[in-house]
Amino acid sequence: MYRSKQRAPGESMVFASEGSDPFSRLSLATRLRKAADRQDWVLHYQPIVNLLHGTVVGAEALVRWRETHGRLLGPAEFIPLAEEMGLIASIGDWVVQEMCSQWRTWAERGLDLSLSFNLSPRQLWQPDTVPKLLRAIAASGADPAHLIVEITESTAMRDPERTQRVLDQIHDAGLRLAIDDFGTGYSSLDRLRSLPVDVLKVDRRFVRDVPENPDAAKMVQAIIALARSLSMQPLAEGIERPEQWTYLVDLGCVLGQGFLFSPPVPPEEFVRLADRKGSASLSRQ
Repeated sequence: MYRSKQRAPGESMVFASEGSDPFSRLSLATRLRKAADRQDWVLHYQPIVNLLHGTVVGAEALVRWRETHGRLLGPAEFIPLAEEMGLIASIGDWVVQEMCSQWRTWAERGLDLSLSFNLSPRQLWQPDTVPKLLRAIAASGADPAHLIVEITESTAMRDPERTQRVLDQIHDAGLRLAIDDFGTGYSSLDRLRSLPVDVLKVDRRFVRDVPENPDAAKMVQAIIALARSLSMQPLAEGIERPEQWTYLVDLGCVLGQGFLFSPPVPPEEFVRLADRKGSASLSRQ
């Protein structure tokens, strides 16, 4: 929900230097506060693909900020400041409600999709996060079995007891769970085994260098093997080249996402991708 998943065409990076300029930072904070009041957010969706068949089976929901003059900002430009300002919970609430509503709309037109979204550590540990999540699902009529909550590997390993309790509550409510950016942290395998995780996402930094880089290839092989040994689905992030796609299929990785298939796109464009399913745009040939 909050990470850029690489920058899509048309997204701005204009605030990259504002963190060191107090006046620019103040201007950004003022605009961000007004945006939160108006809920100037939009969701883009990056397709998740069945690598065996080239079909779209789901999407990751990623938030953007559309300023009043139309400029679209990726999460790297405003989410860190939103967290500092205490706005992340309200943004997260909007994202969940919008995503659940979008899932229902797509389900009614016959699209069988799973949608995933990220929870930040601050959201994950707020006492009302799970009740609000369940209320949004109930109000929209979304099927919790088609919703996937993502947390990063580093979040999963922090404050283990509290994290375990919250994830158990989410899983018991029928939602699925994914560990994002796997391979970049210092996971305890015993801790990982105890969490109710369904999907293990292979970090793009390893996928980027396969199959040419032997070290990256070994890491990707190990993560996929680990996921399968723990009865989790491996999902490769950051697929950009056909040879990466072929390599991952040969390793038994069924799910993937990346710019080879599509960057995060608006809902109407995502529908066109999902409807086309096995077309040439989703083919290794």
